[in-house]
Amino acid sequence: MKAKIFLLSITIVTLLLAQTTLLQPGSNIYIEVYPDLSVLVKHFIPAEAPSLVEIEVLGPPQYLIVTNDLDEPLIYNLTGRELVVLLINGNAVKADYIVEKFVNRTDIGYQISIHDLEEWNTVTIELPSHTIVLDVDPIPAVIKTEDSRLILEFHNPSSIYVEFMYEIVETGGTVQEKEKGGEGIDEKICILGVASAALFAIPFLRFRKTEVVLTEEEEEILKFVKKSRGRAYLKDIREVLELPASTAWRRVKRMEKLGVVKLYKTPHGILVVKK
Repeated sequence: MKAKIFLLSITIVTLLLAQTTLLQPGSNIYIEVYPDLSVLVKHFIPAEAPSLVEIEVLGPPQYLIVTNDLDEPLIYNLTGRELVVLLINGNAVKADYIVEKFVNRTDIGYQISIHDLEEWNTVTIELPSHTIVLDVDPIPAVIKTEDSRLILEFHNPSSIYVEFMYEIVETGGTVQEKEKGGEGIDEKICILGVASAALFAIPFLRFRKTEVVLTEEEEEILKFVKKSRGRAYLKDIREVLELPASTAWRRVKRMEKLGVVKLYKTPHGILVVKK
């Protein structure tokens, strides 16, 4: 009992001595976007102990873990989106948590919109594998890839807007997103091999442009896509042309292989875009 009272007294004294610390230079946020549209958020705030560090979380946090730079757990209080952390030991505060439904859906893809970032020096967003960025503001200071995942780094942003969508692939007869791993490396090796062979064969071959031959159904699909300003959802194509789902899917996949259209996964279904 005496030990508990002593620890409580120490905590109260520390709170009285601690000063509220605003975000310091070097404060950053790392946001990793998962395919299910939830995100892992990691805050890092340099601070001197003892101090109270205030953080505005990006959304309702789940699985919140608050530690110092020594990975020691810290005392904190969360009210709404205001997180107040007591730093007794160490030189920084780290707060990691999951936010569900952080990514918003748009007509043709997904978007991330974050405001009130003036106090953060660096904000990094890691997008899922094989995503295609449609719009971004401001222009990232650093753009890089790791294991087919696109990483955007923003320096001293006031707000960030990113719109993106997934590219479609077919595996084992099912439609799914491209998986992480060495697939991209294998594709690059294959492309380099084909390119080398083509360069070697140039002196011996006469190239002739081959005409793309579409079936009657594919011609109708292409006409419909053109009338729809160059893009149409697969479900609309099926309904208008009265095609079975399997037939429509086979046709658009063949058209994609022929280089006539490109397929994208969106919240509203598969989008067929004329190339």
